[in-house]
Amino acid sequence: MAFWCLVPVVISLLLAIVAVNRANSQLGLVAAILFLGSMALGLTVYLVRFFHYRCPVCKQILRSPTTSKVGTVAYLCPSCDIMWDIGIIDTHLD
Repeated sequence: MAFWCLVPVVISLLLAIVAVNRANSQLGLVAAILFLGSMALGLTVYLVRFFHYRCPVCKQILRSPTTSKVGTVAYLCPSCDIMWDIGIIDTHLD
């Protein structure tokens, strides 16, 4: 996990603590906006990385996963012709 994404959250929480101690509503508003913005950015990055798997060799975005007979989810890279098993097991097999 990349800990750099926690920096805005920590800064906004520190600003919120300072705002409460000083009874400064403007600083509290800045802290709330920074916190909500960092959470929205983090959620967006997570969703993009989760739903758009990239081929480790050619870095092409692979959008359609396939499920093998044993139930693992894999992505086929058309340019490399390699099936990448991402370690997720599909429990909804028919």
